[in-house]
Amino acid sequence: MQKKSLLLAMTVACFTGSVFAKANPRDGLSADEIKQVKTLLLESKTADDKTLYPLFELVEPEKSAVYAWRDGGKMPPRRVLVQFKKSDGFYTTVVNLSEKKVGEVKKTTGQPMILLDEFFAASSLVLKLVRRPITTNA
Repeated sequence: MQKKSLLLAMTVACFTGSVFAKANPRDGLSADEIKQVKTLLLESKTADDKTLYPLFELVEPEKSAVYAWRDGGKMPPRRVLVQFKKSDGFYTTVVNLSEKKVGEVKKTTGQPMILLDEFFAASSLVLKLVRRPITTNA
């Protein structure tokens, strides 16, 4: 009986601890936050329905802002670095979720992260080449 009570108490403590834990400014992005970023990009006409997103990355706040929050101050702004591909190229911007604002959009130079569909296209091409019979001109 005591073992069951102890097990139940531990389960409740673990569950309530994870549900009611205070959010940390350095927590990873949630699915809802990523959806909010996409919505803000669409509403601002920065992106469209055909836009692809290889990267959503939390811009970590300054340590001083995290320490101030820890000591009872306000939560630092949640900002997200976004790389996205449109028909005319790759772009980067920072979206401020706290203020619901899209920052300056810059065309990206260099090679951005590979997209999943590009990876699959390349691997299927390699597989086709491997399956092709090898012939010699003798």
